Amino acid sequence: MAAGVVFYRAHVVRVADPKPLEVSTSEVIGRLPDLFGNPKARWTLVEFGDYQCAPCRRASIEVRRVMSSVGDRLRFQFRNYPLRPIHPLSQSAAVAAEVARSRGEFWKVHDWFYDDVLTTDRIQSVNRTYASVKAMAGSANERDASAVVEKDIKAGESLGVNSTPTFFLCCPGNRVYRLGSLKQVQQLVRDTDRSFG
Repeated sequence: MAAGVVFYRAHVVRVADPKPLEVSTSEVIGRLPDLFGNPKARWTLVEFGDYQCAPCRRASIEVRRVMSSVGDRLRFQFRNYPLRPIHPLSQSAAVAAEVARSRGEFWKVHDWFYDDVLTTDRIQSVNRTYASVKAMAGSANERDASAVVEKDIKAGESLGVNSTPTFFLCCPGNRVYRLGSLKQVQQLVRDTDRSFG
């Protein structure tokens, strides 16, 4: 019993005091990002998420709160990490959101998918909206969107992502932290602010 308590305490310390990872911020943020928030912010919160994941849906509310509390110092990047074996709708939702991104409406679809439980009807509604420009099935847009999702998955795997949501904070000085909790964002931004002025 005592050993279990020691292990638990050690685990809590690691979560409360994250260490920088040995990766570049560009590896975490990814390809020409479509960032939410101040494009010139020095900190970037990156989520690897799944639209059919209930904890991701709850975290989307917390992300909005964190963005509001930190203000213009923080921007947000969402990367797809559909857990296909357990969430059968996650891949098609990710592709639909990426097609919407190609039309400049990613954040609208992203928020709408997280506003309620993901259903086939929601995905089909998005597909119909963007199919009016070019047929979705087999289109270059859909293939390109699928390729973006696959790149996100591979990036997540290389960063050790194995569940959703997984959050990283990219800081000035090319430092990256894997977060144990979104509550760490304010502390890291404040501490990094002191270090980098």
